[in-house]
Amino acid sequence: RVGPAADAPRGSEERWSRVGAAIGAVLGKVETDRDDDRAAVAQLVAAADDFVVRRGGPGGGVSVIAGYPWFSDWGRDTFISLPGLFLTTGRFEEAGRTLRAFAALWK
Repeated sequence: RVGPAADAPRGSEERWSRVGAAIGAVLGKVETDRDDDRAAVAQLVAAADDFVVRRGGPGGGVSVIAGYPWFSDWGRDTFISLPGLFLTTGRFEEAGRTLRAFAALWK
């Protein structure tokens, strides 16, 4: 089962709300009724959220970190993974925030 643990850190309700919505969006497209398959898809969607980070500052940008602790957010990693992390999972608002965060760097 994918969901918050009883002793989860602060802010996890918001995270699991976001992840739950993404899981629901993806499971709505899955053409199987097998519980094992649906559980695997839910775990993949939840794991994808681990790569998404929130940026501080105006507009609350979103980015992708591919390799803690060695890397910061890189445009290449972000744009390669954007379709799978955001579009496939129905996270269109966050995809837009990610694009705007990087567009602000290229003024």
